[in-house]
Amino acid sequence: MFGSHKQAIVRDNVTDKFGLRRPLTLIKFLRSEHVADFIAGRLRMGSAKSFREDYQEELSFRNDNSELLSDHHQPNFVVITINGHQIGKVCSPLKVRRCLDHRTYLFCMTAITDSYMEAGNGVQQLPGDLIHLGDKAVLVTDLNAFANRIDEAINEAAHLYAYPDTNEQVTGLVEYVDFETYHGPVGPFRKSQDYAFQMEWRMAFVDGRDDVEDYPDHIWLNVGDLSDIVFVADTAKLVGAPIKVRRN
Repeated sequence: MFGSHKQAIVRDNVTDKFGLRRPLTLIKFLRSEHVADFIAGRLRMGSAKSFREDYQEELSFRNDNSELLSDHHQPNFVVITINGHQIGKVCSPLKVRRCLDHRTYLFCMTAITDSYMEAGNGVQQLPGDLIHLGDKAVLVTDLNAFANRIDEAINEAAHLYAYPDTNEQVTGLVEYVDFETYHGPVGPFRKSQDYAFQMEWRMAFVDGRDDVEDYPDHIWLNVGDLSDIVFVADTAKLVGAPIKVRRN
């Protein structure tokens, strides 16, 4: 069902397939009680199923009902036929979902990219809605070192595979689309434009084992101590403060 190769492209995705967006840094917004785990390199990856169930009251912030759709088809493109005879058209968007939400695990961060900074002529502010994702923000100061540690952890996770039809992609920047007009594949790296404020970079894995009776609602990816390449800030102070980029 799943491929045998995972393409750990944290670094290759610096110029991602959705455009010329190059991450300059990554930020993890989280609650205070989870900061120590992150600094220790214990990255908690929740299942897509658990995000919908655990954050029902946080719709439009953490809870996304369209998360992990396989495909989204506009009605004009969908015609139902039986034995070559047209019997009708779908009158509303057709949403296709694989039965993998309970064993697909996600880890999400906010990416400050060069295209985002260029849009503000080198000075930007983070969207205010990010404050809903946690009272603390952990910022990565060395993206290459962070990428190396993630790559090593991914390669050691033998039972975790890329989500189907992603060309073995397990990390990347999210593309935001308008589901009122979008027609095509979705998967873990496309989301509704309603969530564009998240400016998301994410990891996505499927537990490839078929003999698990009850898949856990989260897993831990251990990437090793991160204390040398991160620092912690209060979200309330970070959101709304000017971010500046200066080229060396």
